[in-house]
Amino acid sequence: MQEKMKDLLPKSIFELIDSESFRKRTAMYIGKKSISALRIFMDGYQTCELFNGIKTKETKPPFWIFFYWICKYYNHSGSYYSWDGIILQNCENIY
Repeated sequence: MQEKMKDLLPKSIFELIDSESFRKRTAMYIGKKSISALRIFMDGYQTCELFNGIKTKETKPPFWIFFYWICKYYNHSGSYYSWDGIILQNCENIY
């Protein structure tokens, strides 16, 4: 029984975020649908893994590349913003 449950659990934070459960019940995981709340959730998840020596499945491409992709996409230097800050800054300019 425990093996079946273990197979159902996400093997990384990215599998969790990409899951149907997370998409349907975002507020259950991060409180509200928000880019900043998502980043805080991801930072906490990764910190927990680090502190507890939990190895997760490597993602392809690695998630740290996402920051550079966001910088390129928004033509941003990335000097003092995190990926969520760059997205939010550009979304605020839309309205």
